[in-house]
Amino acid sequence: MSPSRPDSESILRPGQTCWRASMAEQATLLIDGQEYFAALRATLLRARKLILIAGWDIDSRVHLPISDDASGEALTAPTQLGELLGYLVRTRPGLQVHVTRWNYHWFYRDDREPDTREQLEARGVLFYEDAQHPTTGCVHHKVVVVDDSIAFVGGIDLTHNRWDTRDHSSDDPRRRNEDGTSYMPVHDTQLCVSGPVVTDIAAYLRENWPGGGAPAAVHVNDECWPKAVPVHFRRINVGVCRTLPAPPCTEPVREVEAFYLAAIGRTERSLYLENQYFTCTHIAEAIAKRCREAPALQGLLVGMERPKTAAELHTMGHGMQRFHRVLADSGVTERVPLVAALSGGEGINLHSKLGLFDDRWLTVGSANLNRRSMGFDVECNLVLEATTAEHRQRMAELRNELLAEHLQMTPSAIDQMVRTDGLARLPTLACGQRRLIRLRPETLAAHLGPLLVPLFDRDCHWIPPPTARTKPRGSFAQRAVIVLLALTAGGWWGEVPALQSLTKSVSTVIEELQAEAALSLRSLEPRPQPDARQPQPSATASAHGPETPQSR
Repeated sequence: MSPSRPDSESILRPGQTCWRASMAEQATLLIDGQEYFAALRATLLRARKLILIAGWDIDSRVHLPISDDASGEALTAPTQLGELLGYLVRTRPGLQVHVTRWNYHWFYRDDREPDTREQLEARGVLFYEDAQHPTTGCVHHKVVVVDDSIAFVGGIDLTHNRWDTRDHSSDDPRRRNEDGTSYMPVHDTQLCVSGPVVTDIAAYLRENWPGGGAPAAVHVNDECWPKAVPVHFRRINVGVCRTLPAPPCTEPVREVEAFYLAAIGRTERSLYLENQYFTCTHIAEAIAKRCREAPALQGLLVGMERPKTAAELHTMGHGMQRFHRVLADSGVTERVPLVAALSGGEGINLHSKLGLFDDRWLTVGSANLNRRSMGFDVECNLVLEATTAEHRQRMAELRNELLAEHLQMTPSAIDQMVRTDGLARLPTLACGQRRLIRLRPETLAAHLGPLLVPLFDRDCHWIPPPTARTKPRGSFAQRAVIVLLALTAGGWWGEVPALQSLTKSVSTVIEELQAEAALSLRSLEPRPQPDARQPQPSATASAHGPETPQSR
């Protein structure tokens, strides 16, 4: 059955809840790094003309393991990303490979491959650094397009600490980085799509290509969908949703946030969200409001068990406390609880950014449900909209698959439990090595949150508009200085060494904000008083002369 065209019943409204709405001939949800890396490797080996890779981080050393059903060239081609891309350039005449990565802040350098550019360019890959974002912002999307005919969009970076299986075994020996270090279990998701929507995804990359001069579009007749990848959806409506900050845009683009708010506002029964961070109170308020309007609504918000670093504790931890407080004050935490996934008694690195709304809409992408992903970082999500009974059934099955993974049960058992007990009660019905536990954000000691959140989890320009400003201009800088003094206090400095790097981060950010702040403050300076001898403006005129964009 053909999907319906976007209409008044569709949530995909170009220019509002999405950038463009089109259709995918085929679409599949890849769950966890093992599935994504295998599908990506198979697709890259079928490339003929053009590969575009864009990400928050890209490490040429990451391995894309050989899948169990591999044959022929797939058995002998390199598995290391950089070597594989170089092999493709050598063996496919005319193939171009373009890789763009966020030009990260210096305080990420200890967690990044130091010579990615050199490693890739030496193999014939064209490499770009992307710095098109405000100070302390980032380019966060994770997108791959092959021959303008197949695309991957989601939350999985092509870097270390990302590969894992659905088992998430706490002692899997394969979960090791190039340097031999092991890392915690990690859960993530990525969408694979083909058809007209790939043209939109490629156009999104080209419009935002760093430095201009984006690679030209190509046309390939061959079908490059990986044969081993099952197809979950056929001919389904898809929207491309963006977050683009200002600057570089004149006005920020907040399509991801608009979609989430619209989808929550139309959810009647079942809300299932997986996300690394829950700090955006606009989302929490929308959930609370919808719970009042839809008495049958239940949901699960699956996130991280605890912040991984001191920086996360005092930023995202504080934000989660505020998010949870909105739900608690509205009395809906029993119907839509915040939970975390465990494996072997330890928390899983929940890195997925996924939402399922009433089996009608599925979104997967790079956007966290924190404030910065709603308006300050560069993000890209896809939204699948079910228009047939088959689409809706498959979305329900995928939700049950995800929950079965977290609870170590079968999807059919999950389906029966949801029908009998409801979605919100699932965490109380499983107590094995794999389970979901209720989160208690109020127990986090995120004391520095009020000082650090305005720097590291803001959703707009850090200088407030003149009409909203009530405090002296130096108040924000004074608070930042207080942060530095607090962080260097003797007791905390010795007990939490990780705060030393956080101190450097804050110090650097403050320096980088100087130029940005100076530019903004100029618009706030009072204009010179008019000469008393000159004619005064009429009572109906503006006290600052004709209205301008700055005065507005």
